[in-house]
Amino acid sequence: MAALAASFEVDLAFFTNDFHHRHRHEPMAQRVLLARINRRHYQLAAALHDLTPRNQELVLALIDILERQPTPLTVCVRSRT
Repeated sequence: MAALAASFEVDLAFFTNDFHHRHRHEPMAQRVLLARINRRHYQLAAALHDLTPRNQELVLALIDILERQPTPLTVCVRSRT
């Protein structure tokens, strides 16, 4: 099941009755998007775990600052190459 979820780029929870029950009022396309968002959050959390404690603090502080913004910000990431 994990390989199937990875191939569809969705969270494993997408294949449970609970997930579809919680999102029963959403069309299937929206459910897929929600499952993909959850998967990205898990991937980001795993990546954060691999950082040094100091870098974890910096990332969490940045997230806190961004969450307090009144409107969403557009972030531009530049390559250092």
